[in-house]
Amino acid sequence: MNIFSVIYNLSVLTISGLSLFKAVRYGLKKQFFLSIYLFITLIVELNAIIHILWFSTTNTYSLYQHYALFCIVFFGYYYYRIFPKNYRYFVLAILIMAFTVSIMMINFGLVFSFGLGMVVSIAYVLYSLLWYHYGLNNNLDKKISDNPHFWISSGLLFWGSFYVLKAYPAEYLVEKDPSFHTVLKDINYIVATIMYVLIGIGLLKLNKQKT
Repeated sequence: MNIFSVIYNLSVLTISGLSLFKAVRYGLKKQFFLSIYLFITLIVELNAIIHILWFSTTNTYSLYQHYALFCIVFFGYYYYRIFPKNYRYFVLAILIMAFTVSIMMINFGLVFSFGLGMVVSIAYVLYSLLWYHYGLNNNLDKKISDNPHFWISSGLLFWGSFYVLKAYPAEYLVEKDPSFHTVLKDINYIVATIMYVLIGIGLLKLNKQKT
């Protein structure tokens, strides 16, 4: 673990705590779905930290495989709920394709860091771009920056786009240039931290949004 991973884990813990606080104070209904995602994310990251500190291993691929499937389904359902009917067909298509490809990759034993992670990131990008299309082409009641889904979609788009761009170079550099591969991992922690900050902003605005 280094300073970037520590900051990332603290951001996950902070945003999860924020979600729990708002759920207790304002009621669970609006927080319910994001609270589930954040709580499971926190558990997954804590599990990885325990493996590193107490068992001296980072071999948590099986857990991350299941987590990747959860993320695909979770955000598919998240966007399915907030979209009108004509957009829901696209969400279902993205969800089904991403989930099917992910299951095939797991069954063929492909390494998470490249194959399955790529599917998750592409699904994130497609989900968020679909929301941008909806948000920018419909007359929403408030300006787009007041919409919590804008911030959540921005977080997913930011992380997903970065992962798509860095996935192949990172895989190539594992053996060719380990030091630069480490730099990419640190940048990934920074990008993931920014994603959770954007999700946190969405949480702060969630109770002001009716839908």
